[in-house]
Amino acid sequence: MAETWLRRWLFRVSLMVAAGLCVLIAVAPWLGGDEGGGPTAKLLSLLGRDVTLRRTCLASAAGLAVTARIFFYSAGVPSRPTRRSRSDMTGA
Repeated sequence: MAETWLRRWLFRVSLMVAAGLCVLIAVAPWLGGDEGGGPTAKLLSLLGRDVTLRRTCLASAAGLAVTARIFFYSAGVPSRPTRRSRSDMTGA
């Protein structure tokens, strides 16, 4: 039970981080940022101006979402029961 809860939690957190990165990239041009300011202001300025960095961040967010789906979601979903052949059934 705890393992399933942990997988769900990690899946959701990974998707939230990916979504947060997408939102940050989307609003960075409007936030501006000051090149002469602190590290956060410089980062926002760079994210708002550099198209290559923005595309790379969006690809990274997509990769994070796919990784979350592969490693955390599919492991928690129970597989469908396999159908037994008639020769394995008793009384057939």
